[in-house]
Amino acid sequence: MREEHPQPTVGILYPGDMGSSLGKLLAEQGFPVVTTLEGRSLRSRRLCEAAGLKVLDTLREVVQSSTVVFSVVPPAAAREVAEQYCALAHLAPTGAVYIDANPVSPAGVVEIAELVKGAGIGFVDGALHGVAAQLRTLGTLYLSGDRAEELARRFAPCLRVKYLGNQAGLASAVKMMLGGMSKGLIALFLEMALLAEEIGVRDELLDCYRHFYPGVMTAVERILPTSPRHAARRADEMRELESTMLAFGLEPCLVSGTRRLIDAVAQAGLTENGSKDAASVANIVKALHAGRVLQGLPTA
Repeated sequence: MREEHPQPTVGILYPGDMGSSLGKLLAEQGFPVVTTLEGRSLRSRRLCEAAGLKVLDTLREVVQSSTVVFSVVPPAAAREVAEQYCALAHLAPTGAVYIDANPVSPAGVVEIAELVKGAGIGFVDGALHGVAAQLRTLGTLYLSGDRAEELARRFAPCLRVKYLGNQAGLASAVKMMLGGMSKGLIALFLEMALLAEEIGVRDELLDCYRHFYPGVMTAVERILPTSPRHAARRADEMRELESTMLAFGLEPCLVSGTRRLIDAVAQAGLTENGSKDAASVANIVKALHAGRVLQGLPTA
């Protein structure tokens, strides 16, 4: 009888919305999945418990036990988490690999790759696209880098995986462009919907959009309800996209406008209260209009 190769232990840094969803999918496919709640919020603890992940006391223990580590944090924290991992990398198992699955610019990915490889650890550029709650059915894991093809085969039974080549930075670039499209769509919709709210024809406009652009409205109704809670992170992601376009000599006209609008949504301080009614498109538009997010919006 052929001996089955055991699945490698996977570490998740950290179990927020996307990290806990990814960890749950991997665990359901037989991967031992570990994480730590050291320094994490009560919300992360709840997400981790709901996902059924094994919680270790410290980052040190996660590094010691994990052959593969996914970094899944906001872009502003990506380098810090990589540095914390590298400080303990000498404790990692032989052949360990670090997957940076954060929406940072390709240039930022190259810097993190150099840091990780300098610590003697394999590096793969990763990107998770999709809403965390629908990662299994609608999400995709993009991978690029020296060991990306190997890991793409390994994780393919868990979710849709796309191998993009052996160059680090490609996965992050694709993620940024996918995110730019969805965020740009939401920004354009919001501008029109907020004008309609001001004039008093919001419901009529939404009916027209659903009739003429059903596919667009399907996306809006999936993405917009999460926008208030995630606006600050999404604005940071758009900044990364802006800097990448500028680095390639392209002027980020629509991208810059989208970032400014998302920033305004973040500054409005709105949160979801969890009810179905409050999460509807109409109610989100109404709340953002009441917050006057388009008043005083900077033009540069």
